[in-house]
Amino acid sequence: MDTLAVDVNDLLSEQSQAGWQGLPNGAKIGHLHLKTVDISKAYQFYVEQLGLELVSTLPNALFMSTKHYHHHIAANTWQSSILRTENNATLGLTSIDIYKPNTDYTRLLSPEGFNITIHSDKSSVPG
Repeated sequence: MDTLAVDVNDLLSEQSQAGWQGLPNGAKIGHLHLKTVDISKAYQFYVEQLGLELVSTLPNALFMSTKHYHHHIAANTWQSSILRTENNATLGLTSIDIYKPNTDYTRLLSPEGFNITIHSDKSSVPG
């Protein structure tokens, strides 16, 4: 894995006058990096409950995936010493949908406080 700098000027040059309008319809996100306050609770939830594979660790960080991919979800405590208590509708991630074959459709609350919906059928995943 690499940690490479983002070209901020290039990124900002792509903004529109309309501002953020959400992801384009049909967009898929390859992987997520999550702030968590308790790495052991993150492990229990994502590895033990959801069944993701732990593929790598760093101090206070987990990298998890399926099929031995480098990571689909990462969780760390690097900048998150307290659980966010603000209204989730105004700041940050509010929900994610995950496709996981051979599972029952379910909704869960993550340790970070956002909703996760598990889909066993790709056609039921929004977007």
